[in-house]
Amino acid sequence: MKIAQEEKPKGNIDLEELLKREEDVRKDVDMLAEGTTQVEQTVLWQIIDGEIYYRIILTPYDREAHKMMMSPSEALFISFVSSEGERLVPRAAAERLETRTLRVATKDGYAVGWFVDGKLPMENADEGAVEKAQVGWIFSGQLHARLRQLQRPKMGGASDPFGIKTRSE
Repeated sequence: MKIAQEEKPKGNIDLEELLKREEDVRKDVDMLAEGTTQVEQTVLWQIIDGEIYYRIILTPYDREAHKMMMSPSEALFISFVSSEGERLVPRAAAERLETRTLRVATKDGYAVGWFVDGKLPMENADEGAVEKAQVGWIFSGQLHARLRQLQRPKMGGASDPFGIKTRSE
């Protein structure tokens, strides 16, 4: 997984490819925005040579939400915490990731989510104490409302090629 966003080929990337991981890559799965949305966040991460390499994957994809994410005021934040919830990396403040930097994850040529790769220096934090990735967020009321409407695809496939349904449909 050790790759920076800038080193990836431009354009969309297949979700299956993004989810591949080696034994030493940790995986944290949660719901985005502390469960106030139906968007699943997966964070893959590993510590190599004093840096934490990470990938955040958000699913499902929604075209309207994507348009809203292009605003510079919409952002995710990432940090890495101890088992007690103490922020260890970065120590001062969580790393801000503008949502307009997210790229599209695909399946069979259709958009199914977003992702971003990055790395953070350990800043002398104890590698053994780093327990979990923590993703924060600042969304406008409009984007947050849209993300709350998204529905996870049902097991066994979805009837639409994008694999998403919204409550308003």
